[in-house]
Amino acid sequence: MGGEAMGNRSCAAVLNRERQLMVRQRYKGEQIWTFLGGDIEDGETAEEAAIREVYEETNLRIEIVQPLLQGYNDRIQGMYYCFLGIVMGGELSMGTDPELPEQEQELQEVRWFQLDELPVTKEVQAVLPYIRNSGRMP
Repeated sequence: MGGEAMGNRSCAAVLNRERQLMVRQRYKGEQIWTFLGGDIEDGETAEEAAIREVYEETNLRIEIVQPLLQGYNDRIQGMYYCFLGIVMGGELSMGTDPELPEQEQELQEVRWFQLDELPVTKEVQAVLPYIRNSGRMP
């Protein structure tokens, strides 16, 4: 992406009881754990993008419970939205991008974490207080 603006992105912190779903993906040559999400497509709301991305990445259907965070993000040079979502159906499986060969797939693994075992990242630290309070302000 070489410094180009990425545009607006949306993600979902997906809960199943006391567990949080995360995805491990390649990003700039590194392996990182992150929430499920991606670019908001033309004509799509941030909520619709989060629901679509979760389905594409995991085969799970979610319902957005409420927004957690939103704001301008310098790294993506656009708006970043994060929602609290709950699983409504589907069977967990890792999605693939049909346009990329196997060795270039961004998604590496999806798994559930207990809240106290979540990988420590800026994104998780920003959202975790809201998740622990089921979306209520900490």
